[in-house]
Amino acid sequence: MDMLLKTIEGSRHDPFVRLLWDWFADEDRSPNSAATFQLFLLFHLYLYANAFDAADLILDVDKIAAEAEHRAEIEQRLSEYVGSPVDLSDARAPFSACRYFRSTRKRPSSIRSISSLSR
Repeated sequence: MDMLLKTIEGSRHDPFVRLLWDWFADEDRSPNSAATFQLFLLFHLYLYANAFDAADLILDVDKIAAEAEHRAEIEQRLSEYVGSPVDLSDARAPFSACRYFRSTRKRPSSIRSISSLSR
């Protein structure tokens, strides 16, 4: 919590961050307040929206973790770029278990499949 507020306060040179800081200036900043969650959410969405334009390099961690050939290619290219060996063998897709999880239990009839929602 303290780090969030310190980061936002230290980033007030950015017009949007300054707007967030001013907007939530009089709000309850306790960890359980709705205003604190809103500030956290808006700040992080803003960071994510700007991350692509600010990045020097973007790697697909899911693909690096899943495909050894792709990982080797990226390791080689990064090694050439930095002039030192790069080892990405411990790369893991952090949310792949959630995305690809399939339960063996029968789904209750009250839960429809995603494909049925578009019909």
